[in-house]
Amino acid sequence: TANTYLMIYIMGVIAFSLRSIAGLATLISFYFTSERYHQWGFMVVCVNKKVSPFTFFNLLFVSGDHLNEDNIDALLVHEQFHRDQLHSVDSLILEVLTIVFWFNPVAWLFRRDIRAEHEYMADQQVIKKGFHMLDYQHLLFKARTGISMQLEEPEKELPDPMGAKSAKVMTYQNQMKALHTYEKVT
Repeated sequence: TANTYLMIYIMGVIAFSLRSIAGLATLISFYFTSERYHQWGFMVVCVNKKVSPFTFFNLLFVSGDHLNEDNIDALLVHEQFHRDQLHSVDSLILEVLTIVFWFNPVAWLFRRDIRAEHEYMADQQVIKKGFHMLDYQHLLFKARTGISMQLEEPEKELPDPMGAKSAKVMTYQNQMKALHTYEKVT
């Protein structure tokens, strides 16, 4: 039985190693088949596919439509933070950990949480640099989905067709009734 477990473990390591190698091969393919130039302190790789901008060490991978955006500065601050904090090194270490401990759900949760923390820190850096939070959220949404959201803030209070205000009053009244019922019981 120990040999069976060892064989399953080795097959898992091989499978996840192949998955990681395929990911690196995709990056290498993007690098050699796409237009490249130096700009903004990066080696910019202009990918012919729709991808959200991302960095791998000093390589900035973007699709051509992201370079034409008005808010490219916010994306650059975000990606520069990833580069400067060496998040690519963290990603490689996490990749090795998940290959070695592929059977352990904690390894996968740890990887997910570290990636989320990296994104949070980079987003905080963008906000610190003075970019408007709502505009930045729209930019991230567009970069991720390709869909532009143009929401305007209402100039005046909109009518309340569902009666949200009266629902709040009703909720308050129900809470008061429950409180009085509780007081009667005790």
